Amino acid sequence: SVARLASGHSSGDATLSLPLLVDGQRGRLYGLVTAWGASGASSQIAVFAARDGKRLVTYDKGGPFALDARGNRLFVDRGAGGIVVLEATTGKVLRTFANPQTLGEQPAAPAAPQFDGTTNQLLVFRGHTLYLIASDTGRVARTVDFDLRPQDNCRAPHDVQLPVTRSFFDPARRILYLEFVTYSCIPW
Repeated sequence: SVARLASGHSSGDATLSLPLLVDGQRGRLYGLVTAWGASGASSQIAVFAARDGKRLVTYDKGGPFALDARGNRLFVDRGAGGIVVLEATTGKVLRTFANPQTLGEQPAAPAAPQFDGTTNQLLVFRGHTLYLIASDTGRVARTVDFDLRPQDNCRAPHDVQLPVTRSFFDPARRILYLEFVTYSCIPW
């Protein structure tokens, strides 16, 4: 049943995005569901039972998010609306961190934030910059700029820094994996 959910489950005009975040201790899976309606796209966080894939609850505070399973928290990146911290099992809003002035606008397709339980920091991405944010206070502890440029293709400008498009974090080994699109030739 987990494979059924992870296969890009689509229900009507809603799509479940991958990856699903796993809280093994509580037997829950968390995923972002995007629905399209007359007023445009809206997103929610859907919670599923790991055992049978049954949808348990849906939280209306949607957006790219990170899971702190040990602390029972979800960190939802709401762009200009800041970071909303939810209790993972109930969806109750615990607090909201306003975006520090240095944290820019969220891109149209932002990379999901990640949580590092060892340092108790949230890793948030804006363009080519990684922000390490204290998960209890919302203060930016450090920033890291990545200086990757597009490859010589399709006469694309080479003076822009590539944005982070996807992110994954291995908490056991504390390795952050980032995706950058280095070559794109559209419409060809």
